[in-house]
Amino acid sequence: MLGERLPRIRVGVVVTRQECILLVCHRKEDRRYWMLPGGGLQWGETIAACGVREVREETGIAVEPDRLLLIAETIEPSGRKHVLNMVILGRFVGGSLRCPTEEIIETVEWCPISRLGSITMYPPIAERLCAGLSGGFATYPEHLGSIWAD
Repeated sequence: MLGERLPRIRVGVVVTRQECILLVCHRKEDRRYWMLPGGGLQWGETIAACGVREVREETGIAVEPDRLLLIAETIEPSGRKHVLNMVILGRFVGGSLRCPTEEIIETVEWCPISRLGSITMYPPIAERLCAGLSGGFATYPEHLGSIWAD
């Protein structure tokens, strides 16, 4: 029953460096797609702390959290999945890029921002990221609403 479950809160982090954005490539069965580095918020953890931890775990990169940029919900039409995506800005402070041993993560890379429009990204925020990275993000968090995509 829908009322008995809670949405998952996922923190994604926008990290840029030299006209590139840090992305993680996931593979599930025959599907391959890109995501911002990030993951599930743990009980008692702040959004900023979650972002810093997840970026380090998934990429080997150290970041300093800046501010909340975007909020987007992905609600699967059948109700099986509901994720609240909190996207924060992170400033690169060091570390060496590495791919974790998680089976789902295929690769980690600095992707040219110009390539964002041609990749499959979940949640589907590539267009919004391109606009924000080229023209600046709003000074307040932007709520994108429900943006589920198969």
